Amino acid sequence: MGIQTIPGYMTRGIVVNGHGQRFINEDVYPGLVGIEALYRQGMDVWVVLDEEAFEDVPEAERWGLQPPHVAETVAELEKGMGLPEGAAVGGDGAAVFTLGGLATDDEGRVRDRDGGPIAGPYAAGRASSGLHGGGYISGTSLGPGTCFGRRAGCAAAGAQQ
Repeated sequence: MGIQTIPGYMTRGIVVNGHGQRFINEDVYPGLVGIEALYRQGMDVWVVLDEEAFEDVPEAERWGLQPPHVAETVAELEKGMGLPEGAAVGGDGAAVFTLGGLATDDEGRVRDRDGGPIAGPYAAGRASSGLHGGGYISGTSLGPGTCFGRRAGCAAAGAQQ
């Protein structure tokens, strides 16, 4: 067993364990997915995405990885992956703890998918960035949250005038 993927696949699909349950938020730091996969899922982990999501990743960024299972229906995919029948039905079992997620510029303006600023929202601290390692160490977001929170606050106040 093992997971072989790239962040571009994970953020366009869902990550499930050997029971077909989503167990983590896909936009977390990729190292956290690896830690969860190794220590809590026994490396019995899959990234599930549709053809459009696969094609959205530029070929040069796929690192030559090809899906080990391709199916027309969810039932066929479950069977090919060795998941229990009906695994795709049911609740979301994902752990929701993220460090980051919103892309921002230096002034805390939230960026759109093309990198341009979105008029209105600002973000700082754990909503926009994080330090990663073997897990979150309490307090590590205080410095960036303070620094970039101040910058975002000043920028937002300036935008109001």
